[in-house]
Amino acid sequence: RLHPDAPLIARADGAEEAQVALEAGDLRSARRKLQEARKLDPEHPALAGRFALYYDLSARAAFQNGQESRALLFWERSLEYEPENQATQIRLGDAYGRTGDHEKALEVLQPLLESVPEDPLFYVAFARSLHATGDEELALGILDKAAESAEANGNPEAADRFREARRELESSEQRASSPVP
Repeated sequence: RLHPDAPLIARADGAEEAQVALEAGDLRSARRKLQEARKLDPEHPALAGRFALYYDLSARAAFQNGQESRALLFWERSLEYEPENQATQIRLGDAYGRTGDHEKALEVLQPLLESVPEDPLFYVAFARSLHATGDEELALGILDKAAESAEANGNPEAADRFREARRELESSEQRASSPVP
């Protein structure tokens, strides 16, 4: 005979097992555990965050393996579970930019401007997409301001990253304006 709280115990265990699998990087097992936990209790409060993490980690792995369109879908799915997750929004915007869809990148990144994200990737991704869509001056200005701010806040690594991104954009401008022999 089952304990009267058995379903509650199973729900907690399934969600916890999924978390352990996620932390271990075992995405296949994590997905299975998450699906099992959702069957037992679709309203379990921890499931949304764990599904969001699962899809974020899956997106990162897919992107690293050259499966860009799959990664984009996974990040979109992650945001369905946690729509306000700024780190995932930044990764999604950066990925759109890296795949050449700069309009979509700006659509994802621009709303984040008001919150002034701390992640240097935001400014680099935003500037790259601005630059690619023809707003070179604004893109370079953003990277300059970001570098100044990072330096003033004692973050020389971020300042260096912004300066390197600026050099890359300037270099791409020079290549684009150079006459073809």
